[in-house]
Amino acid sequence: MGDSRLKILTEARRILEEQADSPNDRDSVVKLLDILILALEKNSLSAEETIQNVAQQLIDNNSLLALLKQQTDELDALKS
Repeated sequence: MGDSRLKILTEARRILEEQADSPNDRDSVVKLLDILILALEKNSLSAEETIQNVAQQLIDNNSLLALLKQQTDELDALKS
């Protein structure tokens, strides 16, 4: 089961690298896929733990991105 998941994630990573529109979006998703692939290769985490870790990283990254966008908007407003 782990081998099939690893193959799917590896193929998804390859396709994403070839077809992603935005380099930033592509890089973010590729990093997450790399985390999943590494976890499956090491087989140190259960699927549930891996999903929880990735979900938490997504939440953290989105929160940080929202904060950075807000601060950028505030700085832009001060420049005007």
